[in-house]
Amino acid sequence: MSLLRLKYLIKKEIEQINKDKSILIIAFIVPFLLILIYGYGMSMDIKPVKAALVLENNSSVSTLLYSRLQGSEYLQITTVYSHQEGEDLLKRHKIDAIIDIKSDLKSPLNLSQREILITVNGSSGIFGINAQSYLQQAISGALSSYQTVKTQSVEIISRNWFNEANISNRYILPGQTVGIITLVGAFMCSLVIAREINRGTFESLIASNVTAFEIMLSKTIPYFFMSLWGSFLTLILTELLFKIPIQGSVLLLILTVCAYTLSSAALGLFISALMKDQFLATEYAIILSFLPAILLSGSLFDLRSVPPFIAFIGYLIPPTYAVESFRICFLSGGNTDTLLINLGIIIFYIVFFSSLTVLLLKRSGIKGGRHD
Repeated sequence: MSLLRLKYLIKKEIEQINKDKSILIIAFIVPFLLILIYGYGMSMDIKPVKAALVLENNSSVSTLLYSRLQGSEYLQITTVYSHQEGEDLLKRHKIDAIIDIKSDLKSPLNLSQREILITVNGSSGIFGINAQSYLQQAISGALSSYQTVKTQSVEIISRNWFNEANISNRYILPGQTVGIITLVGAFMCSLVIAREINRGTFESLIASNVTAFEIMLSKTIPYFFMSLWGSFLTLILTELLFKIPIQGSVLLLILTVCAYTLSSAALGLFISALMKDQFLATEYAIILSFLPAILLSGSLFDLRSVPPFIAFIGYLIPPTYAVESFRICFLSGGNTDTLLINLGIIIFYIVFFSSLTVLLLKRSGIKGGRHD
């Protein structure tokens, strides 16, 4: 490999970036828009949950619950005077849940048999789970302040490990960040070799003394750094806008971001060399990189809940390991061994995709020619 040739090849790519300003849009504007869409548009938080508190009489427990629940920004409490009245509102979708204090709780002195019935609109699975979680935590907090009586059996225990605030963005965004990095790196690099072929300028490279490895490396380096800027921009925006705490190793998070960005760029170059056409390359970049990163990596759907064949495919692609590492670094911390293993797997894919690209360039029967 000649460092002088590599220098001029990289210079050529940088000049191409300066001429084609659309690359800057992919590197910087797309991550900005996607992080806003994922952060705000895909939020699973519910504000407010409209609940009806059944007041068959003015008991001290019901008064306590009403005052405490009414103060929550996640809840909007109205009062009804019978369970049937609450059901009528629920059927008409005027409220989302009913809180019914059974008769044994009407008096704080009679708590031998205690029961609070929560009826939630379950027409949407995620909505029902979140609404029930909010109500359980709020009621548990209200009852825990009732110090004068023994209320252990009426307390509703609820806890979300690694996301105690129950904010869905903190669960969604680490995984979706991987999808954004995949899109930026693979989509941008899928244009590189195919564009040379379509413009008829690739023949001059084949006719020169440069090697396939030098071509691959010269096209990887500048676009990798462009993609890396976009990746770190995504992380910075995530922290500034949504304040997701980083519980794990910052160093391993940075190394994972760098390695995964490079693997996405390597995949994009492989697709570009394989398809030899800009339009087809961008189409396949979305199909083979972005969609699997979103749907098959465990980012949205737990791989334990899908058929074994689909889960097997999920474990064959690098986004799965990036998603796991991002969630460890952001949410739970620890698991250094897992982070290092995942980093090694991602590095393997960098070598794998780069080797396939070099192989395609060496074998190339690629011939230039402008596509009309």
